[in-house]
Amino acid sequence: MLDLSNTAEPQAHLVAETAGGIAAMAFANDGAALVTGSGAGHTTLWEFTQPAPTVTRLAWQQGSVCSVAVPADAPLVLTAGNDATAWLLDLRRAPPHYTALLGHTGAVTHVAFTRRTRFVLTASVDGTARIWDTAKKPVSFISLAAGDAPVTLVESTPDGRFVLTVCTDNTVRLWDFDL
Repeated sequence: MLDLSNTAEPQAHLVAETAGGIAAMAFANDGAALVTGSGAGHTTLWEFTQPAPTVTRLAWQQGSVCSVAVPADAPLVLTAGNDATAWLLDLRRAPPHYTALLGHTGAVTHVAFTRRTRFVLTASVDGTARIWDTAKKPVSFISLAAGDAPVTLVESTPDGRFVLTVCTDNTVRLWDFDL
């Protein structure tokens, strides 16, 4: 990775995952940190501070990490794994607080935050996408049955009005919600 904040003297930062390779990544909103997920199930926070970056291992899933997301407005991390589990990590606490998002029956392929960070989205090979309300205890969800094909992507529109799902059978569905 190359830091171009000073174009006269660019700084190179090595981002290396030794176990399983990097399978997913997302930048923090300010660009000063990167979250990676590996094929070996590691979730790692890379903070690009001077003079040297700091590396913090955040979590370990039972299978590979398929997707990671970081919201624009909160120190949270969302991960998806092929172990049918998504994890919400709250980095405001030391040590971080972990919430398992359980219920999918197949690998979780994609995760995303909505404009209101309390709602998170997951997509799965089980043919569903879910909208999770993380402010409720226990965490609750609405399941979107997208069909028989695996759901590969789920995102919300910037205004939070719609949720979009994409499946491997080439279907795209637009769901009307106000998140």
